[in-house]
Amino acid sequence: FQAEDGIRDSVASRGLGDVYKRQAIGGELRSVPLHWATRQGHLPMVVLLMRHGADPTYKDGEGCNCLHLAAQLGHTAIVAYLVAKGCEVNGPDVNGMSPLMWACFKSTSGADPTRLLIRLGASTTATDSTHGNTPLHWAVTGRNQHAIGLLSEKPNVDFHAVNLNGETPIDIFQAQITLTSQQNKKKLEEAENEGKPPPPLQQFFVPKKIRDRFEALYPTPTSSNFNS
Repeated sequence: FQAEDGIRDSVASRGLGDVYKRQAIGGELRSVPLHWATRQGHLPMVVLLMRHGADPTYKDGEGCNCLHLAAQLGHTAIVAYLVAKGCEVNGPDVNGMSPLMWACFKSTSGADPTRLLIRLGASTTATDSTHGNTPLHWAVTGRNQHAIGLLSEKPNVDFHAVNLNGETPIDIFQAQITLTSQQNKKKLEEAENEGKPPPPLQQFFVPKKIRDRFEALYPTPTSSNFNS
């Protein structure tokens, strides 16, 4: 990587790693080099930058530090490294979003880094300052079946916690089911009107425990809209 080689050359020539400590800001996201390395999931570069003074707690133009970015983008190894180096596992971004909230909302391809953050002591009951959402609110909003499953196993997670819009995770769950049903109905109607075969329908895959709690409170939705 030419960029990495250039940084190393600069460090070697200047001796004190000034290029890291400057925290030069660039791009529309007003990010420093450590932010960009984190977004790319480049752990060796993150290690190198921090070794020469880069600050992982520095926030980008959207108010996120490196731990928030790593959690959003599913870079579990970087999450582990940053926490090991002292980053606060519950540290909020500018909107009060914790790394766990970001992982629940955005990192939907697997159980980690949500699972890792929980094991490292991330709060499963904290709320953000803008929406008043808990991690479970964010997991359901992001349709993150992995996070929903992990959180559902925690005894202190409240399925009835009310956010600033008066919504519980169960309410958001119901809204997701309803939206999926409406979108599928629209697809089928459009295909029928155009004389096309039925298209693949959306599915909201959810863990059985969440589905059971949902059905207990809202027994009327059509069960064909979701799977466990």
